[in-house]
Amino acid sequence: MYKVFIVEDEHLIRDSIRNEIIENSEALDLKFCGEAGDGELGLSMMMDLKPDILITDIRMPFMDGLQLAKEAKEIFPWIRIIIISGFDEFDYAKQALQLGVDDYLLKPIKSAELYTALRKSIDAFNEQNQNENHYPGNTDAIMSVMSRNNFLEALFQGQLKVDKAIERAKELGVDLVGKKYTVLLVSAKPEKEISDYHRYYDRLASVLTDDVSCIFSTMSTKYIKLLLFDANRDALLEKSYQLAHFILHELDRDGQSELGVAIGPIVNRISEIKQCFDSTNLMMKSYGVLRPDNILSCEDDLRDGELSPTNPFNKDFIVKLNESSKEDIPQLIELLSYFPEDAHPSEARNRVYRYFVLLELLSIVRKKELQVEGFDFQFLNEPESISAISNNVTQYQALLNNLLEIILNTKIDPSMARYRSVITQALKVIDENYSSPDISLNYVAEEIALSPSHFSTIFSQAMNMTFIEYITNKRITLAKKLLRETNEKLGNIAFEIGYSDPNYFSFLFKRKENMSPTEYRKQCASK
Repeated sequence: MYKVFIVEDEHLIRDSIRNEIIENSEALDLKFCGEAGDGELGLSMMMDLKPDILITDIRMPFMDGLQLAKEAKEIFPWIRIIIISGFDEFDYAKQALQLGVDDYLLKPIKSAELYTALRKSIDAFNEQNQNENHYPGNTDAIMSVMSRNNFLEALFQGQLKVDKAIERAKELGVDLVGKKYTVLLVSAKPEKEISDYHRYYDRLASVLTDDVSCIFSTMSTKYIKLLLFDANRDALLEKSYQLAHFILHELDRDGQSELGVAIGPIVNRISEIKQCFDSTNLMMKSYGVLRPDNILSCEDDLRDGELSPTNPFNKDFIVKLNESSKEDIPQLIELLSYFPEDAHPSEARNRVYRYFVLLELLSIVRKKELQVEGFDFQFLNEPESISAISNNVTQYQALLNNLLEIILNTKIDPSMARYRSVITQALKVIDENYSSPDISLNYVAEEIALSPSHFSTIFSQAMNMTFIEYITNKRITLAKKLLRETNEKLGNIAFEIGYSDPNYFSFLFKRKENMSPTEYRKQCASK
């Protein structure tokens, strides 16, 4: 089912389009997923909702529809766009066509015209699914695909010296010099038929074929592999998350419920790419074992001084450690050496478990700036070192003993037991601003110094709901309180909880509560 998002500053037109979509949802296999009154707020909401079809006006405050369409195409390569406008101007239509929109509708919009435009977008999706043919058919092109695969294999296995890696990358048309690097692995679980490799290649090639900051390969029975690089660290991290979401969206068209993407740590040197791959590979092994998340990130798990929301190790170390003393260390070592609640855990599961135990303990030590004479933690700055120790039980337990002695020798602030800084900061910002019509995912992300894609990922995985769902729940809860305890008009309540359109508020309320706000108020009054 394709998700449709509406951006239009006139609420009566939004209401009309929304009703048309809902009315035709079964016939067209569509689902209305959200709306906004301007392009800037719309784009922020789309970062969270990831729609398939965008219906947008052109002339709007803050960000016009053409700029919104351009930005949306860059962030969501799959998206189909329908422009609506009250102006029959050739220049607008020309720009819209250059952006590759599916249709350009003039107001007032007729039901039949909107239905036809939506059908056109859906047909484009279906045709794309049926005619995926990016996979090269001639010998030279096939050899190029194989060369990229062989290059990644050699680079990830540490078989290439730096100068040779640079030389071979140039032969592939990319420049690795002076960049930051990260690895993405996708557990696509192909059926080992040649058609599977072609299909996965098709989906990625539609976006990445001409991208000189990425090399990818689908020629593996285990993972789809990608190497990303950029001179700017933040840009690389943002691209990693955007690409992870794109991959999930495109491959999930096959109905694969077990899709997972692992994003590796960002490294500064070509010689460190092997370490990056090893850490990413270890993280991917935890997918479906220790964690259910679709997107896993070494960058999140290595955030200094906190247990990231995407970290699979849910046991609260601080509470346990606050209840322990040095006499409890042997018992703690035994407890933290093997995966709990499993009578016969695999050694792979135990290794991943130990890896994340070390990450959490090291984050505590670094956060508190704890030190001990004669003990140097510098060798644990590399994920490869942590991984190697996790593989050796004797070395792991010796290090665990040292870490526990250091930690238990220092009083830990009890407030750290609740320490989840990213989500805690975000929830604080939301709680202070959720009734404002201007709050958005982009605003909150900026307040906590994360990119929108990064914040959207960790928020949804930590809270088990999207940012928009969380905001809506907060607003509807407040609305119910106002409906029960005041005689305010529905329009005033809508504005007070952050909705500029009372009709949209009523629509959301009924969708969530299965009754209108008026019916809810009457029900409460009768009790």
